[in-house]
Parts: sequence; structure tokens; C-alpha cells
Amino acid sequence: MARPRVFTVPAILEGVSPLKDGGMSLRFHTNEINEAKQKTKLMNFYNTFGWLAFSDHSINALPTESPVREAGVKTHSQRLRASLFVLWKERYSEMPFDNWYDQQMERIINQVQRSIDGGNGKV
Repeated sequence: MARPRVFTVPAILEGVSPLKDGGMSLRFHTNEINEAKQKTKLMNFYNTFGWLAFSDHSINALPTESPVREAGVKTHSQRLRASLFVLWKERYSEMPFDNWYDQQMERIINQVQRSIDGGNGKV
């Protein structure tokens, strides 16, 4: 396995905003970066999926696993949940989302199971 690429820089966490799919948007502000090599290294991470560790102390351990997704690319299950959330918000918000989501997932699972082996399949 290739050694993980790591970029460390002192930073201030300036903003945290919730997203409609349950994720969080984070905004960081770094100290001034004067060295061109450091700027280039940071820019090479732009729009790349990765792991974020934030501490008020220096972090010396490198990550042991590499992320498998590219930045901004949601898994199929994340996309489905986000889409269901938007549908719930637009049409069904009188019911708590978790309850509605559970009902919809059961409906989808049952539909798939009915189509397995002519309706006899159970997963």
C-alpha cells in the first residue's frame, strides 16, 4: 500500500454548518503560507476526498487507512438518503423523518425482495 499523502498546517476552525443530508460543512483559515512548495502541496489536495483530524495540539501519527472515495462523491446509500430527505421535506414533513425514512426503506427492501426469484426470495 502506498504511503498516505499528508499535509499539515496550523489552522483555525472558523465555521461549522449542518447540511441537509446530515453531514457538516467546515471552514478553516490557515496561517500565511509563504513557501511555494507548501502552497502547491496544499492545492494538490483540492477537491480530494480524505480524512480530517483536528486538534489543538500537534498530530504526529499518520493515518493507517486510505480513503476510497473522491471528494464530493457520495456513496449510493448517501445519495438515496439525501434524496429521500428532500422528498420528505417537500411532501411528508408532518411525520418525523426517521419514522418516514424507516417506512420508505422497508418499502424499497420489500420491492427488491419481491423481484428476487419471482417473489420467493428473502434477503
